Amino acid sequence: MPLDAGSDKNREIYDHADDEIWRRAVYQPVHDGWHFANIGGRGFLDFIGVDAPLGPESHVLDLCCGSGAAACYLAERFGSAVTGLDINESQIERARQRAQGMSQLNFLQADVSAWRPDRRYDLVFALDSLTLIADLLGLFRTCRAALRPGGRLAVAEVVAGARLSDEMRAYALAEDGTITLVTADQLGDVIESAGFSNVEIVPLGEEAVRTFTLIHQSVRQGANWRGVPEHKIEEWMLLSERYLAAFISDELGYARIVATAT
Repeated sequence: MPLDAGSDKNREIYDHADDEIWRRAVYQPVHDGWHFANIGGRGFLDFIGVDAPLGPESHVLDLCCGSGAAACYLAERFGSAVTGLDINESQIERARQRAQGMSQLNFLQADVSAWRPDRRYDLVFALDSLTLIADLLGLFRTCRAALRPGGRLAVAEVVAGARLSDEMRAYALAEDGTITLVTADQLGDVIESAGFSNVEIVPLGEEAVRTFTLIHQSVRQGANWRGVPEHKIEEWMLLSERYLAAFISDELGYARIVATAT
């Protein structure tokens, strides 16, 4: 995550991503216990593993890796070596703890907007993190430099919908530190401008609706959650309801984009 106003809010949120409410509201109902603090989850990771394709000889770069759950999943599922980058020190520490005993995993504390690669990778991916990046073109140029010729870029991201309002844009900034919210087509154009070809965009709005439906349904049962403060349950109720409505009404969308390094 970059050093900017958005990352401060995001750090505040994800420093608590191991709290009980995350397990109850997200990890169990949405991701079957995997600690994926995102929408894409295993569906996205399984797709990019086959698309790349990944194997024991593959090298992968995970941008804004958080606590390392996605990197660990790819390493376990495909046997690949994965390097994860994140600016949040506490997230990197959790990632390193999660990766103990897995020699093919490496986690670095770094600002992805300033970091430069010292090797080439077969796949670079970012999962629900680009809304925290101010300079998308600069980031994707770094991705291009990090990839071998023919290597794959894959992102899954919340994007601006056709009915996005100024109110929703302000809400996303205040609640999640969202500083960049563009359409899927605009994101694809930036990727192409950074030196990628064969840009493919797949809308996945239904997946976002499913995710926030499950979260909202789970949080509604939160009165019975031992150890979770009542005000936290109320906050999650309001947030999940607002985001669910935004995805249903096409204020927000969700998309998977893959491309090839030329």
